[in-house]
Amino acid sequence: MAEEPWLDSAPFRAHVVHLMSASGLSVRELAALSRVSVRLIRRLIRGRDGRPVRRIDPLSAHRLFGVTLLEARLVRSRLVPAGCARATVLILRERGRSVGSLARLTGLSSGDLGRLADGSLATVCQIVELRLTAALIELDGSSVPGELGPAVLAGHRDSLVGPAVFWRLTDLRLGDTVIVTRSDGVTARFEIAQIRRVARASFPTEQVYGATPDRMLRLITCGGLYDHVHGRYLDNVLVVALAV
Repeated sequence: MAEEPWLDSAPFRAHVVHLMSASGLSVRELAALSRVSVRLIRRLIRGRDGRPVRRIDPLSAHRLFGVTLLEARLVRSRLVPAGCARATVLILRERGRSVGSLARLTGLSSGDLGRLADGSLATVCQIVELRLTAALIELDGSSVPGELGPAVLAGHRDSLVGPAVFWRLTDLRLGDTVIVTRSDGVTARFEIAQIRRVARASFPTEQVYGATPDRMLRLITCGGLYDHVHGRYLDNVLVVALAV
């Protein structure tokens, strides 16, 4: 099958500039929301070596155009399950970020940040999740699918409006192939080596985000029984895949 040709970047540059100016999102926040790299957005806006970037890969183009102005504005009020934000807070704390710095980053009080970390906060505003994700990406920018080390992709199983990006993650089986197309156009292939479910209260943070000499992909979503009282799943589903 022939690869899709790269696209003229001009309309996507205009879309990004409009989204940021009308919603107030930063480059890092928009990158986390659209699932493209900070570098790509910066190059779209500022160019490269003083010259405008003329082309964009089709996957990044699709992801950028998939973010509407309404969606960009709603991130400050939309509530999402707190599981992904909690996992990210734990990683950032282990890597030296203070409670105060994370409170300033997210806009949460120290008390709410503590409740998020211990699992008693069921939901957060989406902007909190985006800011934490952006901070982790900036801290651990080497975790790119297909390169040495662990690449970690965390996503929701569902949301208040229906299925989300990892809705079918539990359908994967050992030996299945996972294909990741990066924002630079490189395609990385992985084979599922491990699938397990762990309790939220005992999330293996270091095992999931810890360093590895292999080219590895780790996928995370919510799973297990749903706690209707607190509005959250009781477990996390972890999938580990090795580069092939």
